[in-house]
Order: sequence, then C-alpha cells, then structure tokens
Amino acid sequence: MRIPRWLVLLVAQLVSATVLFVGIGLVAIGVSGALAAGLGATAGTSFVAGDPPDVHYSAARCADLREYAPGARTCEAAATEHHFTEVVAYRAIAGMLGVAVLTGFVVVRRRARRHGPPAPDVLPRAFVPTVGAAVFGGAAAALAVQSVDLTVAGAGRGAGQFAVGAVVAAPIAAWYLVKLVMVLVDGARHALTPAPA
Repeated sequence: MRIPRWLVLLVAQLVSATVLFVGIGLVAIGVSGALAAGLGATAGTSFVAGDPPDVHYSAARCADLREYAPGARTCEAAATEHHFTEVVAYRAIAGMLGVAVLTGFVVVRRRARRHGPPAPDVLPRAFVPTVGAAVFGGAAAALAVQSVDLTVAGAGRGAGQFAVGAVVAAPIAAWYLVKLVMVLVDGARHALTPAPA
C-alpha cells in the first residue's frame, strides 16, 4: 500500500510546525529563567519562588531543604532558596535545549532546500500563526492570572516566576497575531482582486 504524497507532506509539515513551537517555547522558558534570576536579585527570591503563607513543611522535609540551603535561618528561607534555584536552573536547561532544537530545525530545513525545490505547502497559511497566537497567548494569560492570584492571595510569594513567564510569552503571542492579521489581510485582498480576463 502506497502512502499518498499529500499525507506525507501533511504529516511532515505538522511535525515541522510542532518542532518549531517546541523550540520557541523552550527558548522562551529559558529567557524567563534569566528574568527570574534578575527579578530575584532585585525584588527578592521570596517574590519569585516563595511558598504561599498557608504552606507548611514537616520536620523531615525541613531537614531535607536545609541540606540544599545550609545558610538559611528558617525552614521557609531554605524552601525559598531551594525553589528559586530550581526555577532558574531548570528554565536555563530548557532554554539550552530549545536552542538545540531550533538549531536542528534550521539545519534540517537548509539541507532539505539543497536537495531540490521546496515541497508545496499543504497547511493553510494561517495555520502556524493561528496556533502560535493561541498557544502563547493562552500561556501568557494563564501565567498572568496565576501571578495576580499569588500576589493577591499569597502575599506575592512565588508570583514572580509566573509573571516573568507571562512577560516572555506575551510578545511571542503578539508577533504571531501580527503575522496572522497580515495573512488574513493578504488573503482578503487576493479574494477581492478580479481575475485577469
């Protein structure tokens, strides 16, 4: 049984778009980690990675946390230092992975172009910008809501890690939204352009 060429192209272009989104998303997480580190240095680590006031740890868990932060005076301070390190370090690792994914993406596309003319697009032109605007816009909104909630209900503890995520996701969503509007406007203009006689 032979697989239709349109199906191969569709799957390949969906995979390509997914890899692009994953790479951009991971790099965005890495950037948010750098912003979290800066915010922790200026606004305090508690704002970035502190626990809400209603969170309490057992004596055993406190002992574990103090192993990670031996200079901390309280269990709360040890937990904050430990969580802050995780927020910054894990996001930095995600960012480096994202750079690797995007580099691989670019290399594969360049090699594909060298082997002949590009394959026709089977995805609608609006597909990638629509998904990008929706995914990153939704992420920015969800992170902003979480940050506001922790600011109001949690005395601001831990709100910073979500705030920086929203700050990074919002411009990516806006960029995809601009691309989407351009595609839609271009399509509308072409639809209203009379065909040559």
